[in-house]
Amino acid sequence: MRENINELIEKYQVRKSYTEKTKFIEWVDEKTKSLDYNLTIDKYSKKGRNIIIGNVETSEMIFTAHYDTQANFFIPMFMGVSWFGFILGQLYLLIAMFFIPILTNIILSKFVNDFIATYISLIVLILVTLQMQFGYANKNTVNDNTSGVATIFSIMEDLPKEFKNKVSFVLFDQEEIGLIGSTNFNNKYRNVIEEKPLINFDCVSNGDNFAFITKKHFRNSKYNNCLNSSIEKIIEKDCIRKTYFIGKAIKYVYPSDQLIFKNSVGVAALKKAPILGYYLSGIHNSRDKVFMKENIEILKDIMIDFIKNERLEDIDG
Repeated sequence: MRENINELIEKYQVRKSYTEKTKFIEWVDEKTKSLDYNLTIDKYSKKGRNIIIGNVETSEMIFTAHYDTQANFFIPMFMGVSWFGFILGQLYLLIAMFFIPILTNIILSKFVNDFIATYISLIVLILVTLQMQFGYANKNTVNDNTSGVATIFSIMEDLPKEFKNKVSFVLFDQEEIGLIGSTNFNNKYRNVIEEKPLINFDCVSNGDNFAFITKKHFRNSKYNNCLNSSIEKIIEKDCIRKTYFIGKAIKYVYPSDQLIFKNSVGVAALKKAPILGYYLSGIHNSRDKVFMKENIEILKDIMIDFIKNERLEDIDG
């Protein structure tokens, strides 16, 4: 595994507080300079900072990932990407949220009156909700979303010099609290990026099934067949254990930064189970420790092949 990615995992896996993010940004600045890229910090609020590598105005395509990390929810989580699986995952989340306050109410009602038990249970519910969004940092984030950041770095490291101006990279802030960084980036750069393909990597290191979830505008563009060709070329040629599917964004639910953009693709690595279908698990808690190095390498190879794809030039002509 590359030295930069090892260092990323060992020293900068937690990027939740402003101070932690600042240290990470300083590290990224150092590494991008060593790779001969220009870095810009796009500060859109008092605490919100997107990291832009390259020139989004002149590049032909944009690769993204969010770099902020989440609070520890403590309870194991899963999310299906079919509508059935997504709704099931949300129901599970609601049950998990209410389980602790309900249990608190049941226990307290044996010792105090119902009013006090209910009052304390409501406080517990508020605390659980606050912990989910703003509380104690999750110390293990290799999949969500250190893996996306690692993919960006892998592409940057191996991309031949003559193609560097063809692509820019953006690491979004505040994805975990509502896609805030990507929304601000889109508002600022919409006029120059609207027709450019944007490929977003989120949770790509824990699963043997690659999902490429595409929006309609991307499917109707010249880039769609070229990306499909690169995916097929790399995965079917070199990967025995990995599978993939290319799905429409209207059919599959994957709530990450690509949702903000018109011409986008969301990339994830998923598990698969009967009835539930494709799903994501082991995030937002201490179980997020699975980092499949081969996933990063495969995605890097796909994207570099896509960037170098000469047929894009042929279509233009």
